Amino acid sequence: ALEDFGQEYLDLEIAVRIVDDVDQAMEHIDRFGSHHTEVICSKNEITCRRFQRSVDASVVMVNASS
Repeated sequence: ALEDFGQEYLDLEIAVRIVDDVDQAMEHIDRFGSHHTEVICSKNEITCRRFQRSVDASVVMVNASS
């Protein structure tokens, strides 16, 4: 549910959303992200570079664990 996003759980709990494309992912991050750490998991290098350039966060990682 949308109310699950944008929360600090302070526990071993996460909220996950599957999106159709990188644009939808970046819109979701812009709305619900903390601007702290964001990660993309993708095999497409062009998409990963675009994500890194576009997302507003202190740390933006590719295919890494946060």
